[in-house]
Amino acid sequence: MDLGERKLQVLAAIVEGYITTGEPVGSRAVQEALDKVVSSATIRNDMAELSELGLLEQPHASAGRIPSLAGYRLYIDKLLSPQPLSKEDRKAIDAMFAGPVDDPQRTLKTASQALAQMTQLVAMSTSPSADLARVMHCEVIPVGRGNAAIVLLTSGGVMKSRLIRTTFDLTPEMREVFARVADAEFKGRPLCDVTMPFIQTVAARLGEYSLLLTPLLIGLYETAQEASEASIAMDGQANLLVLPEYVGLRAHALMEYLAGGNHLARLLLNHHGGVHVVLGGESSQPALDGSSVVMTRYNIGSQEGGALGVIGPTRMNYAKIIPSLEYFAVQLGRLLSEAWGEDDQDHSDKNDIR
Repeated sequence: MDLGERKLQVLAAIVEGYITTGEPVGSRAVQEALDKVVSSATIRNDMAELSELGLLEQPHASAGRIPSLAGYRLYIDKLLSPQPLSKEDRKAIDAMFAGPVDDPQRTLKTASQALAQMTQLVAMSTSPSADLARVMHCEVIPVGRGNAAIVLLTSGGVMKSRLIRTTFDLTPEMREVFARVADAEFKGRPLCDVTMPFIQTVAARLGEYSLLLTPLLIGLYETAQEASEASIAMDGQANLLVLPEYVGLRAHALMEYLAGGNHLARLLLNHHGGVHVVLGGESSQPALDGSSVVMTRYNIGSQEGGALGVIGPTRMNYAKIIPSLEYFAVQLGRLLSEAWGEDDQDHSDKNDIR
């Protein structure tokens, strides 16, 4: 679609005007945005053509224009000029990530809270993917007769436990054998490597304890699988309730969608490299109609870790939000990389917006 420079400028002026005011944008406002170098008659003709192309919509016969979903997409992909972060904003974000990481899960929650406060939208962060999270500690604890609890702690700060029923009482000797195996075979191992074939290999090395301890090893495998599922920290839901876009059924549907964090975590982690903007109408989730999700990944060392993102109305200020999200991701990745001993992270801002 070759629109020409002037029509693209008209489209950008309407998108940015609508983002600012929330009201349909008329030809006079476009003319002022273009410093009156184009006549209002020409602008009206361009607006009519952009409407015929499906890039603009006219909510009322006497009203100005608003961008359509296709108009937003063209603007984001081709016309958006991100606003550089001010020194004050950078200092504020740096201060949020100044301390050491003693609990990665708490750090992710803090990042979501800070991002929600800065953007006044819903903000979320996910834990690193399973190929980065490692087993830090695992043990078995007797829980009455014929029961034992498997406890697993990951490098991402996730703790999971599972109750295992056994046909025997767990003796101190069995616990000692399990502890040696856990230390030798599991400590430091990526969660994604704790597979059933690996469990079978470990069990085969246990000799006379193989039959007795295999149920515990299977329980450990199941616990590792649960721990490898991405967790999501979210904040700022109340920010949406003061926006005119979220009233009645739309607000209810979105809040229900946000409450089921697994769908959202998959959406965030399905995108790789740079900033991605998903317009609600482009997704398969009806609850996201009228909303946009802006997301990026943070790195742990040289590898992709988890994801950061915000959700808000489609007319959110992308030019301001995207640089904030990028810088948050860089600083969060740096902090977690230092905590996990990964020091080769690329700290450059990402400018690839998709």
